Amino acid sequence: MPAFCVALAEWALLTRIMRSSMLNVLRQDYVTTARSNGAPERQVIDRHVRRNALLPVISTGGVAVGMLMSGVVVIESVFNINGIGSAAADAMASVDIPVAVGFAVFTCAVTVVASLVVDLLYAFADPRVRLY
Repeated sequence: MPAFCVALAEWALLTRIMRSSMLNVLRQDYVTTARSNGAPERQVIDRHVRRNALLPVISTGGVAVGMLMSGVVVIESVFNINGIGSAAADAMASVDIPVAVGFAVFTCAVTVVASLVVDLLYAFADPRVRLY
């Protein structure tokens, strides 16, 4: 139940962004050209639409990691689960500076790693980027 609560809002956001991005890319000229050249609809979606529609989802997914870290604090407090989030909330409530700063540094490190992963995924997902 706690994992479902943490992931629900993020999946709803990512799904909505993917849908909007797919509809936006479907209206592009290169998709119309691919269809008029006789490519099957499945191939048009797989090769042309999905790759370009993933770019906003990848960007939002990187930002969602930071939101998940703050969501863990709330969910662990609500469900009374012992974890890093509830320890951070307890440390902030009792003004335990080293633990609160440690959680902030950990959250920053996770966000930086997520940003690096997003940049690497962009290199593979963006059809305009060449890796040679």
